[in-house]
Amino acid sequence: MGTDTNLVVVTGRLTRDCELKYTNTGIPLIRGSIAVNKSYKSNGQFVDKTSFFNMTLWPIAEYADKKRDQLYKGRMITVTGELEQNRWTDNDGQNRSVVSILARSIQYLSSRKNSSQNQQGPPQTEYQGGEDQSGYPEYGDGEDDIPF
Repeated sequence: MGTDTNLVVVTGRLTRDCELKYTNTGIPLIRGSIAVNKSYKSNGQFVDKTSFFNMTLWPIAEYADKKRDQLYKGRMITVTGELEQNRWTDNDGQNRSVVSILARSIQYLSSRKNSSQNQQGPPQTEYQGGEDQSGYPEYGDGEDDIPF
C-alpha cells in the first residue's frame, strides 16, 4: 500500500484572536482562522483574492495558556500542517463537511502585539506539534452544530 502525502503551508494574517477550547476529555486546543491574499491579472487589471482557512492547534498542553495571547488578529504567520476533513450530521439531519488546517508548526512573521520594536532576525517557530495524532478530538462546547 502506498503512502499518501497531506501537507499544507500557508502564510497570511490571523482574522481574529485565537480561542482556547477544550475537548470532551479535557485536552486543550487553539482555534483560529487565517486569511491568505493573492493577486493576479485578469483582462489587464490586477485582481485581489482572499481565501480564508480555519485552523486548529492540538495537542498543545503547555502551549495553550502561554501562547494563545500571541495569536492575535492581524498577526502574520506561516502555518505548516495537514488538511483535515470533518463530517457530521447536523440537528436537521443534513450531512455537513468542513476542511480545515491541523497545524503542526507556526512561525510568527510579524512582531508581538504592543512591541515597541520591530522583530529582528529570522522568524521564530513558536509551536511544534506532535507526530502521529489519532484523528480530531471530540468537541463538546455545545455552541452550535459545527464540531470545531
